[in-house]
Amino acid sequence: MIGTARLFILGLCFAFTGFAPAFAADPYPTRPVRLIVGFPAGGPTDIVARITAQALSERLGQQIIVENRPGAGSNIATQAVITSPPDGLHAAAGVAAPRHQCVALQEASL
Repeated sequence: MIGTARLFILGLCFAFTGFAPAFAADPYPTRPVRLIVGFPAGGPTDIVARITAQALSERLGQQIIVENRPGAGSNIATQAVITSPPDGLHAAAGVAAPRHQCVALQEASL
């Protein structure tokens, strides 16, 4: 059987969980997010990235900027994401071709 003091403390814990969102950090993201695409504008990957960006923008309440950086088998775009500041506001969009991104990722880990 649970003691009265333990039951009281447990009740307080449950009571204050409703106030947790009031003390949370700033909503994420606070600035526009960049979605970097490794293919030219107007192609199928760009179209999917723009549709995705629009849906994400509505969901997050923040602008998603699609930035095309074609060339070198998407290595230019991958390098741009790798060298971007680690603020969580840069993402890469492309196709599942890990052999292309491996070069940039290996160089970044050195």
